Amino acid sequence: MPDQSTLLSLPYIQPSQAQKHVTHNEAIRLLDWIVQLSVPESPNPTPPAAPVVGDRFIVGSSATGVWAGHDNSIAVFEDTGWLFITPNIGWVARNVADNSTRMFDGTNWVKPTLKNLDGVGIGTSWDATNRFALSSDASLFNNAGNGHQLKINKANAGDSATCLFQNNWSGRAEIGLSGDDDLHFKVSADGGTWFEAMIVDRASGIVSFPSGGVRDLLQSDRTYFVDAGAGNDTNDGLTSGTAFATIQHAIDVCSAIDGNGHTLTIQLADGTYSGNLAFERPLAGGERLKIQGNAVSPQNTVITAAVGATTTWKGHVKAELRDVQLENSGSTTLIDLSEKADLYIGNIIFKDATSSAQIALQDNSLLTVVADYSVSGSAQKHIFAKSNAVFKMSSQTITVSGGPNFSVAFAEFDTGASYVQSGSSWSGAATGKRYDITMNATCKSGGVAHFPGDIAGTTSAGGQYSV
Repeated sequence: MPDQSTLLSLPYIQPSQAQKHVTHNEAIRLLDWIVQLSVPESPNPTPPAAPVVGDRFIVGSSATGVWAGHDNSIAVFEDTGWLFITPNIGWVARNVADNSTRMFDGTNWVKPTLKNLDGVGIGTSWDATNRFALSSDASLFNNAGNGHQLKINKANAGDSATCLFQNNWSGRAEIGLSGDDDLHFKVSADGGTWFEAMIVDRASGIVSFPSGGVRDLLQSDRTYFVDAGAGNDTNDGLTSGTAFATIQHAIDVCSAIDGNGHTLTIQLADGTYSGNLAFERPLAGGERLKIQGNAVSPQNTVITAAVGATTTWKGHVKAELRDVQLENSGSTTLIDLSEKADLYIGNIIFKDATSSAQIALQDNSLLTVVADYSVSGSAQKHIFAKSNAVFKMSSQTITVSGGPNFSVAFAEFDTGASYVQSGSSWSGAATGKRYDITMNATCKSGGVAHFPGDIAGTTSAGGQYSV
């Protein structure tokens, strides 16, 4: 039979041993020293000056005096002097002075650390996804000096680093880097369908509001791209590769923006754009919206409609339309201005509008020609202006081709409307009355045969035609 126990080296009582109580008491004394081990201070290499029987200490490194050579041992003061016990790996002692725990790692007595734990649950249980779980009325993260940062890190740009707010475990709001490196603010009513309330661009700091409510304030000029063939109105429209599909959607997006003094342009790819185009609300800030197609071959960018005006401009809007071909299979108006709309046009090809006017403007609206354009389709009128509207151009040449017919008049000005030009001319021939000016409307033509047509123009009821 061995003399001592395997783990704690407690002495065994041997068979036929005399004075068995001595061995028993020695074992009890050893248990008394090492069980529920607590020490009054951190490991110390220097023995205390006036120890008391029963005091226990952890001997520090490079021990001195009577402790010399007993580094990391447990020193116990008994009536016979100091006794030393060699610890095993994993022994634990409580430091009464600072209420800390020390554990022997085989080399030193160290404070246990919370490193590389599988998980921590405080007031609740953790799981494989939520490796840190806390159930509490509140959480406090205080500074240890001056400031304090709460850091959430992600591995890749396409991952998410966010704070998710839930109701009964169903998401209601999310803030953070959601799928990219912009700052996103998202909300949901059911945890399934989410709405982007706000996005802060990581490169510029510019704030956008995808769900509306607050206008996007431009910090520089912006171009939206539209491609009838390859675009999609769910795209952002900011590059040719992420173009919108319809002009109207691009107009609606621009109408929700504050231009802040910058230019908004809608660039159309080659193709045919079907459906009525309507711009009926001025841009915030009063900027002019530019819509442009193919400057070299405007016939490659076609805007057409089957019912109603192909393009409508009203309500004090400011816009510019150029480099396109305008058509209407219902033979109605190609450009319709009203309610003080202000439109600039250039490099446009006008096709048939046989049941109406190719250009109609009224209600103090202004149409200004800023570049040459052409007319190759027939209509009741090419220009119909009334109610103090103004058609204006300077130093442009308008080319009429194919001999189109204008069943009422090439140009009709009514009720205070006016035609103002300087150094401009009409090239080519058409059939029909050249002009009809009535009800105090005025036309400053700059030439006797200024408008095309094979029938003389007329004036009536105060209308004036001035060469």
